[in-house]
Amino acid sequence: MEYESKRHVTPKRKDAAKTIRFGLIVLGWAIALGLVPLAIGESGINKYVVAFAFVGGCLGLLCLLLGAIERLEQRVVPSVPPACDELSSSLSLRAEGSRVGERRGEGASEERMR
Repeated sequence: MEYESKRHVTPKRKDAAKTIRFGLIVLGWAIALGLVPLAIGESGINKYVVAFAFVGGCLGLLCLLLGAIERLEQRVVPSVPPACDELSSSLSLRAEGSRVGERRGEGASEERMR
């Protein structure tokens, strides 16, 4: 009982935190790599280093944004308990089955009209 946390952390929340952490790490490395040409001076390879840093920066920002959106989504949309999720899926299957029956009925009535 000592190891229980006071706040329940869902797997999705952990995934969002990992995504944000990964984005920060990649963005930090991209910024550091982008500053390397300043240290090595004028060279022919600088444009490739900067291009690689730019792509890394875009990837880092993308991960940051996706993780932040996922985190906000978890705060706004409450998670559905598993029992309710099973119930809603069984109800949706029943509703789809009735729609299929209605479609068949409509087709049959159209054929009778011809």
